[in-house]
Amino acid sequence: MSKVLFLFEGDKLEPGLFEATLPLIASDSNFVRDGNGIVCIYGTHIYTLYSKLKADDGLDLVGELIRNIDSYPQLREVLRDGEIPEEAFEATYLIFDYDGHVNMPRSADGSYIDGDMALMEMLDFFDDASDNGKLLISYPMGEAIKHLSDEPTSVEDIITSKCKGPHCPNMECEHRSDKSTCPPIKVYKSIVNNLHPRRNRTENITPQEWGQIFKCHLKVAELMCDGTDHDISSQSGIFNIQLRDFISKSCPQVAVLSSFPFLYLDFIGKTALLERIDNL
Repeated sequence: MSKVLFLFEGDKLEPGLFEATLPLIASDSNFVRDGNGIVCIYGTHIYTLYSKLKADDGLDLVGELIRNIDSYPQLREVLRDGEIPEEAFEATYLIFDYDGHVNMPRSADGSYIDGDMALMEMLDFFDDASDNGKLLISYPMGEAIKHLSDEPTSVEDIITSKCKGPHCPNMECEHRSDKSTCPPIKVYKSIVNNLHPRRNRTENITPQEWGQIFKCHLKVAELMCDGTDHDISSQSGIFNIQLRDFISKSCPQVAVLSSFPFLYLDFIGKTALLERIDNL
């Protein structure tokens, strides 16, 4: 039976969110437990993955994971029966953070890689779960899923977060040293935890609350994409809007947006997703 590969950046938050939300949304919530959904942890940010894939003159994700198979025992089990790696998975999903504040590695010639351009290239390539794989990005990071509670009614209502941290290009910002007015990205987790302390434990979040959370993120994407050629299923389209309308500000920001609603949007389709949310 064909399997689905899920590659998460972190080893705790994202797998925990996946485990908590999958039974509420997916029709077959046991497929991970039954061995048909394979969860792997990459353990570092998207730009490291980008650099490793580019160093091999290609963007062969499964090949990269197999080269480091000792870190992914789940893959060894899948391939033990002699399956061809490229044919082992009917779909592949990569769930990572925006991480605009991290240090980008240098390219082969010693120059710095532009993180936004690298991410755009990754999103353009990993745009189909059943082909190369589908990359989904949380802005600014995984905690964004717990941030939103109310659906915005206009673009002006969209909640934003600082995203570049020490790499903020605005050296003249009068609030640069004021952490309360211009909080560094590293305190984003604390901001969300203090805003919704009950959500610190996923078991405290009811199915109905998960449904409302998902609706909030989908609505943000709808408002962002309104009047453009992009739809909310396009991760590259959403990133282009983030670049144009938020990241390009003198003090770069992102519209707070989680990858998880869009994982399920791609996984089961918009109609089924909304029906299940409404029936929670």
